[in-house]
Amino acid sequence: MTKYLPALRLPVPDAAHRERLTKGAQDRAALQGQLQRGETPTGYRAQWLRRSAMAVIKTIAECGEALDVEHPEQAVSMADTLDVLACARRILLASVPPVLENRDLVE
Repeated sequence: MTKYLPALRLPVPDAAHRERLTKGAQDRAALQGQLQRGETPTGYRAQWLRRSAMAVIKTIAECGEALDVEHPEQAVSMADTLDVLACARRILLASVPPVLENRDLVE
């Protein structure tokens, strides 16, 4: 297995790319502020997050169903689902090269 996931190869950071990352971080901070205030996030980023989250949930559910078929002696639980998400987060964060100057923009 390679150290970095091919789908996560980062572009060479130039000024325009850094500007886009900064804009994304600002939008993400605004969305997190809405969540902390108990508001329902709005805007294109919130819509993208919901669509993406639902795609991830659907994929995890399909994987859980497959495991249930392969191993009928056990059942996948919500705890297993949360473990999958935690594992995926660790894999994603480990795939980011440690030399990034603005690591906070990807965490």
